[in-house]
Amino acid sequence: AGDSAGGNLALVAMLAARDRGLPLPTAAALFSPVTDFLAEDGSRVSNARRDAMFDPRALINLGPMYLGGADPADPRISPLFADLAGLPPLLFHVGEREVLRDDSVRMAEKARAAGVTVSLTVFPVVAHVWQFAHSMLPEARRSLDAAAEFLRSHQ
Repeated sequence: AGDSAGGNLALVAMLAARDRGLPLPTAAALFSPVTDFLAEDGSRVSNARRDAMFDPRALINLGPMYLGGADPADPRISPLFADLAGLPPLLFHVGEREVLRDDSVRMAEKARAAGVTVSLTVFPVVAHVWQFAHSMLPEARRSLDAAAEFLRSHQ
């Protein structure tokens, strides 16, 4: 499991493990993962003023720190550009108003097209990685409960 940049790392780690013939997890839960470091359209534009956490310009400034000079189109950085065949079942939870919404939606669509079992839920009116507020937000508890059930169901 992973959220935001951690979701990116979870995805690229699974792809690297698959490519090396290493064991994969039986399933993965991904909360608002960054999957495309090249994106400048879609929810990056439509949610620019609605996202409570990120301004798309801030993501542009964070990108170089995360990338460390690597090519943002490299599938080991932007898993959206990878061959996704052979990945385990994936659960994506993302907020409707997030600038990263389309990272999850596009990744889920591409994974399905590659034959991966995918569960995608787009939650209305939640902030980026709202799961951290599980003690206060019913949406956070619903997300975590659904993710736990998804992971248990694929043991």
